[in-house]
Amino acid sequence: MKIPAQRITFILAILWTSLSVFLLLSPSAHIPEVGISFPGMDKLIHVVVFFIFALLWTLSLGAKRNTALLVLFLGITFSSATELLQINIAGRSRDIYDWYANCLGVFTGVLFALLFTRNAKKC
Repeated sequence: MKIPAQRITFILAILWTSLSVFLLLSPSAHIPEVGISFPGMDKLIHVVVFFIFALLWTLSLGAKRNTALLVLFLGITFSSATELLQINIAGRSRDIYDWYANCLGVFTGVLFALLFTRNAKKC
């Protein structure tokens, strides 16, 4: 039995969101060091996390205009909630630049999903 691609991306979206919540709301002492560091790496990680979040949710819900607007709203809300909740977590702090990076990831993830599905339909 073949599982539809949309169902697989839905499961991946749930798993990615769960992992994101765990990592974003864990005390910084519980996050492993990656051994690589460069200026702006933290912001790049935020962009990538929310890019994948938005990409998976947009693809899993059907990449249409209304879906894109819903994912944008939910992604920005999720980003805002995680930034606000971090104030209560040891080693974490609210950072408006993290929020900007999160929102950039959401916007680019949705845009990429829309462009990907539009170009896939042409082929």
